[in-house]
Amino acid sequence: NYGDINQTYTRNVIYVYEFSTPVIYPVSEVLSDHLEKIVCNISSLKVRGSVPSHSNISLSRDGNILNSSHGKPSVEYNFVPNVEQDDGAEILCEANLLLGSQVLRKNANQTLKVVASPYNVSILATHVTYKVDAKIMVTCNAKGKP
Repeated sequence: NYGDINQTYTRNVIYVYEFSTPVIYPVSEVLSDHLEKIVCNISSLKVRGSVPSHSNISLSRDGNILNSSHGKPSVEYNFVPNVEQDDGAEILCEANLLLGSQVLRKNANQTLKVVASPYNVSILATHVTYKVDAKIMVTCNAKGKP
């Protein structure tokens, strides 16, 4: 008689995953009044060797979601920026990955830099007609960035 042996077995699930920090593109400037695209990408997103279906990635601005995708490593947003409304706006990319009952979160943000070629150009002269060899003063005004 060997006596009573109590054995307790615990089953644990081990998740092998890759989850890189998101990157927002473009990393430089966008042109005002032209169709532009912002992309947020997670270069490495895998659970057990494949892209997980329980992942979410979203782009937002000022708390408003611009676009999101589920089960994909990237999301994009197409828009026509305006230098006066969009320059300096904060773009946030948030990525969530569900592993069992745990949610992993990573994010990245970027300040939008909008450039604009000169617009609202006006040219003013003090007179309409001038004598030969007369000095003239011409003033040019325009908006733009830079």
